[in-house]
Amino acid sequence: MIESDVIVTTKHGRMPTFMAGPDGPEQHPGIIFYMDAPGIREELRNMARRIAKHGYVCLLPDMYYRLGTVRFDIPRRDDGMSGVIRASMNSLTIPYINDDTAAMLAWFDEEGLIADSPPVVGAQENAGDPHYGPTEAKHRAIGDGEVLLLDLWGKLRDPGAVYADITWVGFTAAAVPDRYVQAFNAARDGRDAAVALVKDAVAAGRELRGFEVDRACRAVLDRAGFGAQFIHRTGHSLGTEVHGNGVHMDDFETHDERRLIPGTGFTIEPGVYSKAFGVRTEINMFVGERDATVSGPLQNEFILL
Repeated sequence: MIESDVIVTTKHGRMPTFMAGPDGPEQHPGIIFYMDAPGIREELRNMARRIAKHGYVCLLPDMYYRLGTVRFDIPRRDDGMSGVIRASMNSLTIPYINDDTAAMLAWFDEEGLIADSPPVVGAQENAGDPHYGPTEAKHRAIGDGEVLLLDLWGKLRDPGAVYADITWVGFTAAAVPDRYVQAFNAARDGRDAAVALVKDAVAAGRELRGFEVDRACRAVLDRAGFGAQFIHRTGHSLGTEVHGNGVHMDDFETHDERRLIPGTGFTIEPGVYSKAFGVRTEINMFVGERDATVSGPLQNEFILL
């Protein structure tokens, strides 16, 4: 793993940012890890390192940079320090945060990745909406003891480059309640059943169609009691657009009878959604001539944040 302190240039100045990511020449998806009210400290850097170990380039920005260098000795926190922390936090406005986020996305772009829109960051009830995207009008702070869903996508700037599209979930406490674990495990097991079906069919030279993959995944969530809360197709085609024109893993929104042929790329992304919270695990697959592969790491449990 590599790590360094980088400077991200924003509309308001130079923002010190901690960067951690996998070593090697390969391209990796990026994650922006926003600090909490007490600001930058080693605890957050360690969290960024843990995210990076799962195959991501993680940026941890010091969003108090407009105030200078602001650091708090949290173990010695008292009423006076709490007041300064609140004042520092209140200095951040939504336009400031949006400006800083745009600058970090531009930093990723300079590193060779582009996307058609910003990533989705949804906490708790917002994670329960599969179509949620934070805006100036609809957003809120991430709290303690909450499910946090990150959905991001990107591709290289090269002509003909194909998108990757992934979703991971974390939890902002030291332990995850059973109801969240059960929902995630159902989605994970459905994902793995779909992956196994695709791999086995391609290896055996057996014809496989998009709706069959959706059925295999959905059956697992049905058996676990979460079928009614899986409210979208299992996966979509990947191409030069993030939602491509090829076969979708779909027997829910449509009945996709197109075959998975060599050269096919697509997502597998089962989720469980409710008004209180949501979880999803999203990975990418590619079908070759004789085998099918998952192009990145598989999340098997919540990341604790």
